[in-house]
Amino acid sequence: MTMSVMDAAYAVAHDYPGGARALGARMGMTDLSDRVNPSLPHRLLGLEQATRMQALSGDPRVLYAMAMELRHYPPVPMPTELATDEPCLQTLAELTREFGDLIAEVSQDLADGRVTDNELAAVKKKWGVLVSTGQHMLAQLTALNDELRGVPGGKR
Repeated sequence: MTMSVMDAAYAVAHDYPGGARALGARMGMTDLSDRVNPSLPHRLLGLEQATRMQALSGDPRVLYAMAMELRHYPPVPMPTELATDEPCLQTLAELTREFGDLIAEVSQDLADGRVTDNELAAVKKKWGVLVSTGQHMLAQLTALNDELRGVPGGKR
């Protein structure tokens, strides 16, 4: 089951250290908690606010929820200086570590036959890191492929 965009926005705001109030203060918004509350559909979080919220928190779950909902996984553009196999192999190793961390977290969380709110939040955060690292690796591979094909500037 995928997370809805509104559920992702709620999670990003409330999983931030200090919660929605602290993140809202950084954003200059006193009503962030209301804007991400699915029970208050008349209060809406705008696209610019959602983008700023993710940038400040370092948590891209709203972006991932949108991509999942749209079934669209765009390539992440990478600088050309990363278009070598060494950084790509480093990213692959990082991806493997992140996957191992996710498996360990889920296994530990399921050991008692239940999943708490904190455990679920930890899994979602590790999942976001894994997806982000995977997108980073795909972009590096795409840059290598573009380089091989002689595509100028990585444009297809």
